[in-house]
Amino acid sequence: MRPPWLVADLLIETIAAFVETPDDLAAQLHCRLQPNETITMQMVTAPQEVQDVLFGNRATCRVVPGDWLRISPDEQNALPLFLFPGSFDPMHRGHRRMVELVSERSCLAGVPASDLGGVPASKTDTPIALEIAVQNVDKPPLDYIDVQNRIASIAQTPDMADVPVWLTRFPRFADKSDFFRGVTFVIGADTLKRIASGLYYQDAIASTEAAIERLIANGCRFLYFARKNVDGKLETAETLDLPDSLHQIVDFVPASEFCDDISSTILRAR
Repeated sequence: MRPPWLVADLLIETIAAFVETPDDLAAQLHCRLQPNETITMQMVTAPQEVQDVLFGNRATCRVVPGDWLRISPDEQNALPLFLFPGSFDPMHRGHRRMVELVSERSCLAGVPASDLGGVPASKTDTPIALEIAVQNVDKPPLDYIDVQNRIASIAQTPDMADVPVWLTRFPRFADKSDFFRGVTFVIGADTLKRIASGLYYQDAIASTEAAIERLIANGCRFLYFARKNVDGKLETAETLDLPDSLHQIVDFVPASEFCDDISSTILRAR
């Protein structure tokens, strides 16, 4: 175990670097490291719109992954037809395939309105967009470096550089629905189970049923993609125990059309 003073010295070195102190603290610290230890500093200058979202000065902004500086405030953008919320830490082949299938589905002629969330295509400037919430119910809040790394992961994924990403401060789907009215949320098994769980709302005023009623009132739906859980069991429309009110606003993509067992958690562990 490394001595506790090492962390304190790292903090002092970081502060000193920003105030440009004349003392060579970095050299002093390097002298106390083990031969195989190094110090890496990562710095990000976030665009103003991203800073505004992270500090709570605005609720959303939209980013183009392939061009980090191409950011626009929410009021300058039409809403997407489908919104795919996620951590994308990192983005993987399952995410990409889900985006492809949704794009194909939204472009089909004669698709029933229920499959498209009941939203006319003329309302949107893009069939699908991603969403990264900087605040989440069961995860730590994101910082500048988290946001940049996740946007970079999306940009480096084939055919994803031009898919818009909305950065938001909406931790729950009921919150998202107040802004993204009429949108269809693209989700997997873990997310759908959290939406149906009372634990998801334990620190919120709204109960599960009240939250679902809010989603319905805002004209939102869910498009669910089946996946295998950690035990290798396929979770489909038939295996999930959902409230009737929630089940009525969920469209299920058949497992024959999509089934993937990869996850960002597994990739990070590797």
